[in-house]
Amino acid sequence: MTHHVDDQVARWARREPLLALLSRATRGVLLPEEGALLRAAVDTELAAAERAERQRDDARRIAVALENQLAAVRGLHVDSITASGVVRFNPDTGGDTAYCTHDSQNWPCATIRAIEEQP
Repeated sequence: MTHHVDDQVARWARREPLLALLSRATRGVLLPEEGALLRAAVDTELAAAERAERQRDDARRIAVALENQLAAVRGLHVDSITASGVVRFNPDTGGDTAYCTHDSQNWPCATIRAIEEQP
């Protein structure tokens, strides 16, 4: 979070002089050296925007990859009723219960519980 706040502070520190230069340019009173400052400020903002877009795209790719991995794990851990309609007697309850086809634990198995308990 601190990195994000630092980025925001730096961005606003760059934008204040940029806005002043744009205001001067609009009024037609921009000095030649201020034109170079204006170009540098615009280039910096454009580069920051491109970095942010790359980071967003990277985050989206990572999120898709994680969703695919999670789907693969869920695919391995299927309850016996969904997979084959099979249940087994549960002595604790005196009735039938589903079990995980991957590791034979009562359904939901420890893996599925761990996944579902995450925020």
